[in-house]
Amino acid sequence: MSIQIQQPITTERTFWAIAAFYCLSAFEFFSMASPFAVYFDSVYRPGLNFINTNPLLAWLNTIFLPHSAVETTFPK
Repeated sequence: MSIQIQQPITTERTFWAIAAFYCLSAFEFFSMASPFAVYFDSVYRPGLNFINTNPLLAWLNTIFLPHSAVETTFPK
């Protein structure tokens, strides 16, 4: 008498969840280069620059938008 062990369905679901995550990550480039990104930068950039340069409000960018608060440069 032989007992067959079936692979759990959760393995298949995990595979498809990871595959979907990688596909969405690959298509992130398109969202960054889309017309929405141009709109976002053109409309909200002056306000974000004001908040970033004002010493009383600079902490807002540091906490909520850390990627826009720090300017990265290459070491010389």
